[in-house]
Amino acid sequence: MTKTKEPTYEDLRKELSDEEIVESFVFRSTMTAEERKQADEEFRKLRFERLKERLDEQKNGRWNTNG
Repeated sequence: MTKTKEPTYEDLRKELSDEEIVESFVFRSTMTAEERKQADEEFRKLRFERLKERLDEQKNGRWNTNG
């Protein structure tokens, strides 16, 4: 069995906002494996939707560089 490296805050911050990081980890330790899997899928979907929104904003010239 191989261990996967847990991402550090700095790793996560490169791709996610603080709010997204918190949303992905809150209550995680109390979830069953199936609940974690479902939460991961939902979080991934949300993350890609937000990324798409940001890219659309950038393409349309409405990019906010202040976060």
